[in-house]
Amino acid sequence: MGIEKERFLLLHIANLFPVKNHLGLIDALAGMPDDWLLVMIGHPADADYSQAVIKRIAGIKNIKLILGLPHAKAQAAIKAADVVLLSSLGEGFPTTILEAMALSLIHI
Repeated sequence: MGIEKERFLLLHIANLFPVKNHLGLIDALAGMPDDWLLVMIGHPADADYSQAVIKRIAGIKNIKLILGLPHAKAQAAIKAADVVLLSSLGEGFPTTILEAMALSLIHI
């Protein structure tokens, strides 16, 4: 996957829909010290929103977007993460959090 582990690894797994709030997460991390790497994994479910996310992260060296990653590789990314983030504006009970809990990972 090309994910470096020299920096603190933040992981966000969610299909690219406005309710998943990728843009809010990107904005929340703006201006933080660069000792972290945010990897966002998801399918480009909403074309306009996906383009907005891609545009927003352009030139940001510590944010990586991986589109269409198979589930097994997404689980490997969860295992590699230091923290799993969920920035959704609304959820039922998210699978990503269950997977992080099963691996005893910090989840926010």
